[in-house]
Amino acid sequence: TSQEYYTGKKYPQLKNRAIPGYWGQMPFTQSSEYMGVIVVILAIAGIWYFRRDGFVIALSILLMFSIFLAFGRHFPPLYKLFFYYLPYFSKFRVPMMILTLIQFILIILSLYGLKGLLTEFNFQKLKNLLIICGVFIVIGLIPLLNPGMLAYTSANDAQYASNPQVLDMLKSARMEMMVQDTVRMIFLIVAFVVMLGAFYYKKISRDLLIIGTILIISIDMISVSYRFMKHERLVRPDRIEQQYFRITKIDQILKKDTGYYRILGLGGLFQSNDLAYRHQIIGGYSAIKPQLIQDIIDNNLYTSNTKEPINWNVVNMLNGKYILSPAQLTYAGLSVLDVDQKKRTILYQNNNCLPRAYFVESVQSLPTETDVVAYLNNPDFDPAKIAITSETLKQNTFSAECTAEITKYTPNQITLKASCQDTAFMVLSEAYYPVGWLARIDKETTRIYQTNHILRGIIVPPGDHLVSFEFSPRSYYRSKRISTIFTYLTWLVLIGSILYKYRDPIMSKVKHSK
Repeated sequence: TSQEYYTGKKYPQLKNRAIPGYWGQMPFTQSSEYMGVIVVILAIAGIWYFRRDGFVIALSILLMFSIFLAFGRHFPPLYKLFFYYLPYFSKFRVPMMILTLIQFILIILSLYGLKGLLTEFNFQKLKNLLIICGVFIVIGLIPLLNPGMLAYTSANDAQYASNPQVLDMLKSARMEMMVQDTVRMIFLIVAFVVMLGAFYYKKISRDLLIIGTILIISIDMISVSYRFMKHERLVRPDRIEQQYFRITKIDQILKKDTGYYRILGLGGLFQSNDLAYRHQIIGGYSAIKPQLIQDIIDNNLYTSNTKEPINWNVVNMLNGKYILSPAQLTYAGLSVLDVDQKKRTILYQNNNCLPRAYFVESVQSLPTETDVVAYLNNPDFDPAKIAITSETLKQNTFSAECTAEITKYTPNQITLKASCQDTAFMVLSEAYYPVGWLARIDKETTRIYQTNHILRGIIVPPGDHLVSFEFSPRSYYRSKRISTIFTYLTWLVLIGSILYKYRDPIMSKVKHSK
């Protein structure tokens, strides 16, 4: 990954410290796809041993296809073909995500390789495996004997251009880490070859070969996994919290507010998820955010005639009660709560913010959602008085003499007590998502209207009511039932097959017992 812990000996000052260990052409990496050298060797052997097997041929073709596709823009003939002409392929975040499929394929092929070893293992099979192992050893020896042949630089190393000593130290540390891993790889291959020779000359049994192979692979995989588990990065959440999400003065201020609110970070804070650890936010980064949210970000949130420019009507309807800004804001509805000189941020309270659930006097219907999005930028749009939708309602004027109190709030369920003197239209400042969300008034299902493009709206009759929103997708529960049924069927078939296979010994024992 981009950050690795240095465990070498050349630079004691870097010992057990995270350094940018990745050197390559990618601007950043977030995960490591490690298969293990023995798994790869066995997979290649499996392809060779079963090269006439239709399933192995299909897996091999899929493997090569996936490898070339993972190159992305570095192999444009294939990638551009899929990117421009295969529907939804462009929605994949990064091409290398397909490496997950490669891992599954290699595991299956490695089992074929192990099967080939255990089935009539002869000198020719041993020779084939020794050739494969020898190729990997030679590949490792080339940079090991001449480590200076590689650059050990990444696309992000330009930031160290003004400090060449730091860059030289990084390059040297990366080279040291590469040498350590290469020696480790060669050691694992040699251990595997020794075990193969012992099996060929009948010094160890077939069972010991299987156990030894699993042991070598386990040592390889566990030692690599330990790099990510050590230093308590995934073991002690409290230390992770102290390191990355330490309570700030802003957190202490916002903690005093026990109501429901969102905070909007401006500038570089908009895509930061740091605030989301303790607070609900407007913004943040997600590669899979719903299109409705992206529509508001692209077309409304920062589209206004004001000086900032921020569409405060949109911020208000999104329950944006607090604003964290790196610069001063001139909006009349703001009051300063705190100024952090060190981080150069100002915390504002938005006094015009609408509550999480509120009532409007009228609902205006427009022909399309495109028209709704455009109208949200209209200076005459007042979300406290009017709601916009592309759906048709039986009436357009409502009573705003109502109250709503949230009594339960979880990711999958929101419950409110509502009291209205007359028929009212309630806007819930939560993302509209029709697939799975159900609204009920006193346990009676009611329609959810797409309101202000991104929010939910319902019609509430006069009187006191218990209103609930519950996420209960039918597809999930249907799939869950089907999965449960087939799980039990699988166990029944498995148990039945075992009983059928051993029916004669079982029946004979039953007869003898009588």
